[in-house]
Amino acid sequence: MPVLERLIEWWNPAAAHERAVHRLHLDQLRGYQSGEAGRLTQDWMPTGVSPNQAQQLGAHLTLRRSRDMGRNNAWAAAIYRRLPAAIVGYQVTAGVTAEGKRARQAVADDWAWFRDQGNAAGPRGPNWDAEVARMVRTVVEAGDCLIVWNFRPASEGRRIPLTWRALPPDYVDATRIQPSSPDNAVIGGAEVTPEGLTAGWWLYERHPLDTLHGRPVQSRFYAAEHVDLLYEPLWLGQRRGVPWLAPVAVDLDDQAQYEKAALWKARMAASFGLIRRRAGMAGSQLGQAGKDAKGRDTLKLSPAAILDLPPGDEMTQITPPADDNFRTFWETRNFAIAAGVGLPVHMVSGDLSKANYSSLREGKLLFWDLVDQWQWHMVYDQLLRSAWRRFGEARFAAGRTTGGILPGVEWAFPKRPWVDPAKDIAAVEAELDLGLTTWPDSVAARGMDPEEQAARIEQWNPRLVELGMPVGRGRVQRPKATTATAATDPAAVEGAQPQT
Repeated sequence: MPVLERLIEWWNPAAAHERAVHRLHLDQLRGYQSGEAGRLTQDWMPTGVSPNQAQQLGAHLTLRRSRDMGRNNAWAAAIYRRLPAAIVGYQVTAGVTAEGKRARQAVADDWAWFRDQGNAAGPRGPNWDAEVARMVRTVVEAGDCLIVWNFRPASEGRRIPLTWRALPPDYVDATRIQPSSPDNAVIGGAEVTPEGLTAGWWLYERHPLDTLHGRPVQSRFYAAEHVDLLYEPLWLGQRRGVPWLAPVAVDLDDQAQYEKAALWKARMAASFGLIRRRAGMAGSQLGQAGKDAKGRDTLKLSPAAILDLPPGDEMTQITPPADDNFRTFWETRNFAIAAGVGLPVHMVSGDLSKANYSSLREGKLLFWDLVDQWQWHMVYDQLLRSAWRRFGEARFAAGRTTGGILPGVEWAFPKRPWVDPAKDIAAVEAELDLGLTTWPDSVAARGMDPEEQAARIEQWNPRLVELGMPVGRGRVQRPKATTATAATDPAAVEGAQPQT
């Protein structure tokens, strides 16, 4: 007990008791340290604006910096390539589950046509699979991506009267910030209802900074029922997305600046520099005299030059100090950057020198948990589900009623490479034998259409068996009782199918 408290207790026990009670109450009322204002947190003063307003503050500068890093920062460029490859890969497969083989084939053929011909840019534009990969990259780089759907008139004679057009967030007319009607308001190009729901978008007809056309660009209103917004959902009521590098952009820039400083330091260390201190007396010419860009006197030495100094002159070599903290700084920054975007650090740096099988597997498992969320809560929930509904409606409107207005579908994202194929295949076989999964689910997890795979197995396996190739799961194992009987009485299992 402090000396002051002991004195109060000796002089006035009642006052000491009251102070102890109040002190106990104060200790019980303490909450989180982040909610206390003290010496250690006096510089930590976060804004109290809403999440949507916080996203809009500096949004254009954040977007420009994010794009600049994708162009000029090798680590950001790697992130922009690896994330779309992990999330959607080269194709997200739509496995049609409509009843009847003919119905499934008819819907699958229509979807194949729409994937190749549904781009608003025409047949020469990217197909659906390539466009989805670009959409995800746009989300990672710019925060969100808009998909504008347009039902085409029957007079165009399209097999599926529907087109899509993917737009980066630059096409949103962010200059429109004013009430547009007594009920709705326009906030950053999005028309919002009093309940906070997005009623539509004001979009430019072309990129607002594209000056090649030589004419001013105009924006027009698109109802929300014709526009899908693809972004990573982070909070409830979120209207726009945030560039994925936003939390680590400063770290990436610091890393790049540190790398430049270290490079210049290495250049200086590799150069032979001298400082000359003259004695104030005339002497012989040292080296080749010249002027630098600012008009200062310089001397240039040729390789293998021998210095002949006048009496009284002194030459000192420039030797920059060594930097022993570069690798430590580099590694800690890489860990922070990788954690900020949800990637394993080796997928950002490409450095596997300290990795082993266990660490690689654990890193992939943690990363795949995030990939599952991005695939199903973002790509499927915001894009694929809506695309299939619109495709079914357009197909039904064109008179192609086989399969119904909304044919059944199961989406399969790209297969994930096995870390240890032998162990992973054995685990899949065990799950199938125990009934923990089904064969169609296992096939879909490999990014394939179960119906198509079953058809190919039905076509090829009999032919391969005739050639003597042990394919498929047709290897029959006898139960233990039968095996024991066979050991004592071979005739008991006469005609049994042999093991392969």
